Amino acid sequence: MRLFSKKEQLEIQRKWWQKRLDELLPELMKEQGIDFWLVACREYNEDPVFKSLMPPKAVSARRLSILMFSLQSSHVERVHTFSYDIEGFYKGISKNGEEPLDTALRYIQEKNPEKIALNISDHFAFGDGLSHGLYQQMQTLFPEGVKKKFCSAEKLCIRWLETRLDEEMEVYHRVNKLAHEIIAETFSPERVYPGITTSQDLEWYMLEKITSYGLPYWFPPDVYIHRKGETTNGVIQRGDILHCDMGLEYFGLQSDTQRLAYCLRDGEFKPPKGLQEAFKIGNRFQDIVASKFKVGKTGNQVFSEAMKEAKVEGIDAMLYTHPIGIHGHGAGPVIGLYDKQEEIPVRGDLAIHKKTCYALELNIKREIPEYDNIKEGIYLEQTVGFDGEKVIYFDDRQREFLLI
Repeated sequence: MRLFSKKEQLEIQRKWWQKRLDELLPELMKEQGIDFWLVACREYNEDPVFKSLMPPKAVSARRLSILMFSLQSSHVERVHTFSYDIEGFYKGISKNGEEPLDTALRYIQEKNPEKIALNISDHFAFGDGLSHGLYQQMQTLFPEGVKKKFCSAEKLCIRWLETRLDEEMEVYHRVNKLAHEIIAETFSPERVYPGITTSQDLEWYMLEKITSYGLPYWFPPDVYIHRKGETTNGVIQRGDILHCDMGLEYFGLQSDTQRLAYCLRDGEFKPPKGLQEAFKIGNRFQDIVASKFKVGKTGNQVFSEAMKEAKVEGIDAMLYTHPIGIHGHGAGPVIGLYDKQEEIPVRGDLAIHKKTCYALELNIKREIPEYDNIKEGIYLEQTVGFDGEKVIYFDDRQREFLLI
């Protein structure tokens, strides 16, 4: 697959992000009943939403950066508290010698909004980016008539970060295809020599491959060895199951992918039948979870309904799916946690919306006859999108073991 150059990526992202600000943000501010949003942060202490609101070439805030969004009847007026304009993004409104917070206060008083949404939240990091220090400065400088209008932008931050454009959803196929190609190249006879190659060798290979493309990763690749019900690392042997977990970033979008390979024993041409059947059950559980997605349902409802159906079908399953997008563990409803197989208060109570993406992460365990009925796990994770009607497997999902 041809990789886009960094210039090409950033030019495409710039168009996306301008469209998000022009078309998506007004819609979300109206949805949340917010007519004014203020995002403030200092250099190297950026708000989690800051980068998504700036041109994609921006790497950090500058000094004290304050972005303000005022909802008008047909658009959102966008300004920042510097004197220069950022073409296509923000008008600079600072006057000579004016401090950023003084500029912000003047603009707020000119617009006289009903609400002033600040990024403060008790539960969600994505809505809690305003530092205590800056909040205290606002409390000192701003008059009571302004401060009484403060409210939380928590849900606006989540909706902004979780919602994808159609263009982003389409490019996610390319993001996932790259991840799948790297894994397939790593889990191949050309790369793995049983009795010699280690799981750590493969981790380093994937990491070097990602960075050789000039791409970042949001967590370093992991490779695990499953050997008759036990999980280990070290030298790979014939008969081992190899299990990787990898997250790379491409076009500013994160992937999160787990795939499985089987190291054939001498004389084998395919994995033991018990493992093949277990893989099919893993795919079946993916189908069950995907069938529960519906606009307006909470993450907790999807979790409970999917686990209940799996139990009825006799599937020994675990479900720990999370939102993904600009961030790897992204904004939106969680659907179970690995260490908490239950409904999750607050974070699981968020509703599912259309045009959102998830790392469909889960596992099933099944007794394998060829392993003396020892239980073996099938660990699957696939970045998917939800268009409001159905779950979309970006670049498809794994349906059988890669073979070495």
